[in-house]
Amino acid sequence: MNKTILIYMLITFTLIIPLVLALNIEFNITLPKSSFYPNETIPINVSLTNREFRFAAKNLSLELKIGQRNYLFKFDDLSAGQSLMKSLTLPEQPSGTYVIRGILNYSGYVGETVSLETYNSFDVKFPEIKRLPRNIYIKSFDLPINVTAGKPVDASVTIANNGTIAGDLILKIDSTNVSFSQEAHLEPGEIKTISLSINFPNAGLSLVEAKVYAVVDNIKYFLNYLGKNVYVQETKLAKIVLDKIELVDESDNEINQDDTVKIKVYLKNMGEFSASSVTGALSSSVNSIIVSKQTTDYKYIGIGDSTAPDSFEIQTTNSEVGRYNLNLDVTYTDLSGTHTIGFLFPIDVKTNVCKVNTDCASDEKCENSKCVKISCSCGYIKDRECISYQCCSDSQCSALETCNLQLHACVEKSGCISVINNGDSKYKADIVFVGDGYTSNQELKDDVSKLVDYDGSNGYNGIMSVEPFKFNKNKFNIWMIKAGNSIRHYDNGEPYREDSLRIAAQCSMADYQLIISKRDFRSYCFFAGDCYISVGEKIDGCGKFEECEGRLVLHEFGHGFAQLADEYTETGKGSYPKYPNCASDTIIASQWWGDLINQGTKNIGYYDGCSYTSGNIRPTKNSIMRMHWVLTDTYYAVNGRHIQSILNNYK
Repeated sequence: MNKTILIYMLITFTLIIPLVLALNIEFNITLPKSSFYPNETIPINVSLTNREFRFAAKNLSLELKIGQRNYLFKFDDLSAGQSLMKSLTLPEQPSGTYVIRGILNYSGYVGETVSLETYNSFDVKFPEIKRLPRNIYIKSFDLPINVTAGKPVDASVTIANNGTIAGDLILKIDSTNVSFSQEAHLEPGEIKTISLSINFPNAGLSLVEAKVYAVVDNIKYFLNYLGKNVYVQETKLAKIVLDKIELVDESDNEINQDDTVKIKVYLKNMGEFSASSVTGALSSSVNSIIVSKQTTDYKYIGIGDSTAPDSFEIQTTNSEVGRYNLNLDVTYTDLSGTHTIGFLFPIDVKTNVCKVNTDCASDEKCENSKCVKISCSCGYIKDRECISYQCCSDSQCSALETCNLQLHACVEKSGCISVINNGDSKYKADIVFVGDGYTSNQELKDDVSKLVDYDGSNGYNGIMSVEPFKFNKNKFNIWMIKAGNSIRHYDNGEPYREDSLRIAAQCSMADYQLIISKRDFRSYCFFAGDCYISVGEKIDGCGKFEECEGRLVLHEFGHGFAQLADEYTETGKGSYPKYPNCASDTIIASQWWGDLINQGTKNIGYYDGCSYTSGNIRPTKNSIMRMHWVLTDTYYAVNGRHIQSILNNYK
């Protein structure tokens, strides 16, 4: 073969290879536990890493398939070398064993779509409650074929009880934008058909699920579901609204006590279909105000159009100064038939001249022989003086308060409150503190400020007092939510996780959830998940209690933020060696942190005992992950390096 041709073929083949190969993407889905109850939502942790050094993965979407249910999520582009961790929460599932099929789609080198798949599994088990029915299922779920947005339709759901226990039930019909529910009771062997009237407000294809729950001790347990895809047709109707009012050829632009005035009333079509045969009839219920020209023919009003083709005419005769309402009845025709709608609109009758304030309306003063409005944008008028409200907007209240526009008073904010804002949550690590047992926002903010220790100098040895968090503190946004009495507790004082995460979800941008409670229990944290910190926990070996609160958070946040293992031993807790700081033997330890020892890194070695068991190997004699109350200890090099690798994902 000619050498030139051979070289050309080799070069061409080399250039084509990247066009047909997928990117080097690591994709995993994990769950914090393998078993759930039917009243629990399902937390899913998704981790993605782009091992390419030049190319980004774009247009990422994740489809999670569990049984007959599909869930779709969109992710931002994954740059070269970037890692992404997301915590997702899926609805509760009925009893059974489930396989999670995760399908990741993205655009590769030249925009082609590439798919990756991974799997995991979990069980949903009934709790040991004798009164809980277990054999109730939905036999059928029927909806009409033709469904139109905004028009009620009748749905029927047939439920059967094949068990031996009677059930108090809640039947729910859910889609993305509607939810209807009805209570029912089924005796053993009973079959019951329940009818509901449902209204779908939005057009389009929608998955609608009929779900049945058992209710025991006011707790709902998910038993069964049946889904249908429903196409909701659009309802294109005209929607006539009052747009604006103008006085015609009125030099002073006022209606006076003795006056003849022409008024143009503009109507606008805000619907999705044109209105024809549009007419308007104006009337007055006040004897001193006479409508001398009562009707106007608007004829046709197109979609989005505003029109007033002719004017009405009114006459005032010795009318008292004040505000009056005129009645406008509008008749029009669209696809659904002929409609009549009524509007009230105000007119102000003014005095021609004034000498004193009492010649004017109660909200006016007499100035230069003319009645002028009293300026009072944030208050009310009394005796022709503006009495100011405490507030009319949030800007007039403190950072922890909001303006109640009904009371015009500053009240405590509820929900998600910003404590420290370093920028767009898209690029930051967002932490939300949920305060359990706190009576005021200020009390909660004081404790959050101590535990965060943003300046690293408040004496509480909080998160930002230790490297590498201290150096990277501008990569964090801090939020807080006062839980009030919304969290239930176990007998040992621990908050219910379901309640805690439901409240934390109000800060939807949060990547990490720290529930801080005034109750006394042993603090803990889920790996790469939510943390439960007792600010009332008694810590053995601790000097000043306030010095240990922040250190306790540093220890637990090591689990939740960086998935670091405990570096102490404790009888009866098993053995769970885990990357990066607890190896099962010195060979693995050498692979994980031997490079640091070879570099002569201070305090790093091979020490016996971690993840609760002797024989496992930790990298330091002591660290925050072993005895966090020793104030001179830090995370040290092994843990610090791993934490920094996660922080590199934020800006």
